[in-house]
This record gives sequence, structure tokens and C-alpha cells, in this order.
Amino acid sequence: MIRVFGVAAYPHVMQMPPRLISRAAEIHAEREAEARLNALDDASTAAGLKLGQRYVDPKNPSGQAKKGDPYYSLDPFNAHLRTIEKRARPWLYTPAAIRTRRELEEERRWQQVEKTLGGMQA
Repeated sequence: MIRVFGVAAYPHVMQMPPRLISRAAEIHAEREAEARLNALDDASTAAGLKLGQRYVDPKNPSGQAKKGDPYYSLDPFNAHLRTIEKRARPWLYTPAAIRTRRELEEERRWQQVEKTLGGMQA
């Protein structure tokens, strides 16, 4: 029981009915297995995407990306990270939170435009 619940929780756990102790141990094992499966899924996704890279087009042998030239995209990897983050922190993806972030981003961009236009007029 100490291995499953730890030293701090041992006295409390031992006061529980035996059927609850065994069920709690099962739930702990299930959560641990789920975490391991998620880690394996993440690692396999990252390895399958060459750590998130997707080659777009092989036209530029020099390797320097110019406008319209081929490049590596991290879009699949970033989408996977967003999916995990939505599962881990669902409160950041409520409609109100998304709207607030969008409004803050629009305000930041508007301030940049005003700053740029103010510098052009001076």
C-alpha cells in the first residue's frame, strides 16, 4: 500500500474499508497506465512527424527559405500540442476565454498599427 499511495497517505488509507482500498489501488493503476499510454502516444506522434516537422516542397537546395520557397512546417505538431492542451486545460478554451484572448490580441495589434502610423507621420 505504501508503494501505491505513498507514506503520507498510508495511515488514512489503512482506515478505509478493504474493498475501497483495493478499488483505489485499481484506479491508481489505471491512471498510471493512462499516463504511460499518453506519453507513448505523444512520443510516437512526435517521432512519426520527425519531431513535428513536415516537409512542404523540395525546390530550394541551398536550405535558405525565401518567399514562396519550400520550408518545414510545424503545423501537425502544434495541432497535436493544442489538442493535448485542450484536454489538460479546458478552461482556457471556453468561448469566453477564446473571445477574451482574441480581443486582447486585436487590441495589441491595433496599438502596433497606431505606433507605426504615428512614427510615419512624425
